[in-house]
Amino acid sequence: MNDDVEVIAICDVEAPTERVHQALTDPEIVGEWLESEVPGIGPVERTLVEASPERVRYALRSDDGERVVESEVTFTLTPTPSGGTRVRLVHAGFLVGPSEPVAMRRAA
Repeated sequence: MNDDVEVIAICDVEAPTERVHQALTDPEIVGEWLESEVPGIGPVERTLVEASPERVRYALRSDDGERVVESEVTFTLTPTPSGGTRVRLVHAGFLVGPSEPVAMRRAA
């Protein structure tokens, strides 16, 4: 993984923290928050790694058969005084490399 690169975004959402958490963890809604395809590679496979009330973390993976892109995205949720939610997104741990046959990955 390349730990040197992080993309950080912070925004305030006019919705309670519980509702934002639901949007980030509901499989039917989360695609609106997270990229569903890596340009030039293909669809993104999302694996929910952590889902506490204050933090949601996903492992992301895209593989076109020739190269693979892996990373992690973490959302930190903090209630705001107005009843909304401050969302801090950190997208990090980028790994880009050649794709391996599925059997090779599972054996490793």
